[in-house]
This record gives sequence, C-alpha cells and structure tokens, in this order.
Amino acid sequence: MFFQHTGDNQTDEACTPPMFDSSAPSSLSDVIQVLKEKSMKKSKCKNDIWGLYDLANKEKALRDADTELVETLLTEGIQRMELTQDELNRYCSPSHFSDLRYTRNLVYVDDTVSVMVLCWGPGQVTPLHTHGSGVKSWFKVIRGELVLEKFPESATTCAAMKDGNSVSTVLTDRDKHMEEEHDCLGVHRLGNQSDLPAVSIHFYSPPLKEMKYLESGKRCDVPVVHYGGACDVTNIPRKGLMFANFESLKKLLDNDFETGGGLDGELEAKITHMLRVMSFDPLEWRQYATWDQEHFTRVLLASTDHFSMVLTCWDKGQYSPPHDHGGSTHWLKVLDGSLTEVQFEADSEEGRPLRVCRSGVISADSVCFNGVNTIHSVMNENEEKSFSINIYSPPYLQANYYDPETSVKKRVDIPRVT
Repeated sequence: MFFQHTGDNQTDEACTPPMFDSSAPSSLSDVIQVLKEKSMKKSKCKNDIWGLYDLANKEKALRDADTELVETLLTEGIQRMELTQDELNRYCSPSHFSDLRYTRNLVYVDDTVSVMVLCWGPGQVTPLHTHGSGVKSWFKVIRGELVLEKFPESATTCAAMKDGNSVSTVLTDRDKHMEEEHDCLGVHRLGNQSDLPAVSIHFYSPPLKEMKYLESGKRCDVPVVHYGGACDVTNIPRKGLMFANFESLKKLLDNDFETGGGLDGELEAKITHMLRVMSFDPLEWRQYATWDQEHFTRVLLASTDHFSMVLTCWDKGQYSPPHDHGGSTHWLKVLDGSLTEVQFEADSEEGRPLRVCRSGVISADSVCFNGVNTIHSVMNENEEKSFSINIYSPPYLQANYYDPETSVKKRVDIPRVT
C-alpha cells in the first residue's frame, strides 16, 4: 500500500445538498455526489454514495448543471476533501507513478467538469503552460509537497521563460487548503521539488481539453491525459486525441487480450483505433531511443504471451529489407517524422522478383495495419530522424526476409532488442 488514509472520513448522515457538513471531511465521492444531487434537484443525500470511477461509468450526472453552482460546490467541497483509503489505492498506487514524468489520471469527465488525480515523483515538474481561455481550475495537494510558480498576468509563454519574474508558493498536504486558478493566472508551472512522492487532485470547469505550453521555443497544444491506472476501453474517445504513455497502452492491451480471449477482427479494429487517438509524450519515448549508424534500432517496450511492443528508431536513410512478420499481425504508428512503406507480393515460383503492390508515406501520428501475410519494406527518406511504435500479435520472434530480385525467402530470428 503506497499511501495510508489519515482522516476519519465520517460524513453527516443528514446532510442536505448543496451544503457540506462543515465538521467533517469530504471524500472524492462526496464532492461528486453533492454535484450529482444538486444537478438532479434532489433534496437529500442517498445512502449509496458512488465513487468517481463508478459514477463516470454509469451516467453523465452533471449534464445540465449550472456552471456557477458547480464552481461554488467545488470551492466548498475541495477545501476539506480527503481521499478515502479505497480512493488512494485506486488512483495513487505505485503503478500510477512513472520514473519519466508526472502522470495525469483522468477519473471523471462530463460536459461541465473534469477531475484528475496527478501523481508526482521527486523532481517532476510540468512545463510552463496555461489551461486555455475560459477554463477555471481548482487543485489541492493530497500527499507530499508541490511548488506553484506563477508568472505576471501580462507575460506570454515566451516572455515568461526568459524573464524569470515569477512568484513561488509551497503547497503541502498539511495546509488543508486549495489553490484556485483563473484566466488571469496566465503562464505557470507546478512541480514536486522534494525528495518524496506527491499526489494532487485537480478540478477543471469547463473540462480541460488541452494544455498550452512551450517546448524548445515552439508552442504546443497537449490533449487531456488518461493514465493507465484508470483508463479502460470504454473511456477511449471516438474522436480527438488521448494523451497516453507506453505503460497505459500496455495495460489497455493486456485488458483487451485477457477479456477478449484472443485476437480477432473486432480486437484488431479496436487496437487500430486506440493507436490512432493516442498521443505520446516525446520526453518519454526519446529517453528510450538508441542509435546505430549502420541500421535502424529496435527497443523492446513490453512483451507478453499475446503481444510485443517495440520502439523503432530510424536515422536518415535507414530502412528494413522486404520481410514479413512470421505470422504476426502488425501495427505501426509514426511518432515523429515520417516513413515510406512499400508492400510486395511474392511470386509462387522462386526466381521471379517481388511485385510492388503499393507504396506510400506514413506521416506523423498515422497508423498502418498489416495482416499476417503482409510483405513490406519501411524506410526513412527524410533528412531528420524518425520514430515509430510497433505492436505485434503474437510477439514478433521470427520473420522471413525476401530477396527482391528472386523472391527467395530466408527465415531469421528476431532479437528482442537490436
């Protein structure tokens, strides 16, 4: 168990929405429950309090809630809110933390509000960012210590990075207060500058859809993050983007294969869609990258009985010779740069050249699906490096390499990392 609950978490059985009992702490479920009760115009609390995760999977309880009412209730409830032990286990377990970056665990979202639990390892900090126009937010440190750095209202992101004219506030779980942010906050960043892990909870109204931040002088819009600990297949958006990491992708794939019983057409389509809507943090996958002057490199990210997941790093001019995947189904998503793919057909009689079926450029964020019989070659024709993530089911252990002039194939073992 990573964190222990320290409050008694007793609630008043006779509470009447929209007011909270001022003598008792609120759990995460309590806050959402009051919002739900008020939005449905009910006069008393139900005995069956729903947790956030359960509520999110049942219905959009706040579909018609008044924005000002939501803000009032959030302000009142968050000030005294504590996570129950069940909520700590569900949203802040060791699996929710990453060595590479802080994680953003989306636990509830509807048309009015979104709620995220953020898990911070030592030294992990957000980039300089804003939440976009019209978004108000509230956050509270649940465990540990965070530092909020605010820049002047008039500062743009670029100016903020250069001037360093900021005001820092240390927020801890002992303070028992919340920090409220509005448009006037402007550029800011939040981080864990301590040597211990930290946890914070964040509410956004209207729901946070993207963060606007500056990386290497370039303004970027980052979609809302789903972290693997709370992300399930039913929460994957049909449109737009979902910010993810390799660990959350692995957990989703594990869940799909375990519940589905094996790869079929439905699961193939689901994995293809999943890769299309997922956006990965360059700070994560660039740390895994390895390079070789002679050929592209492969870094094993995950391997199970059902699939393997590989990061492939392509320097300029590097390519794979014509090959199949030894009976494995294959997905390729370009993370950065672009790749050129050429697909072939082999003649039934050896001695004849491979026939080109089709060729095309796979641009950044595009996904390519290849069946078990596909023969193809992939190359980086750019002057810049390219990156791709590849999923194989079953795991990619053997392949046939083809001579393009004769169609003669040679069986080879695929190393886990090259």
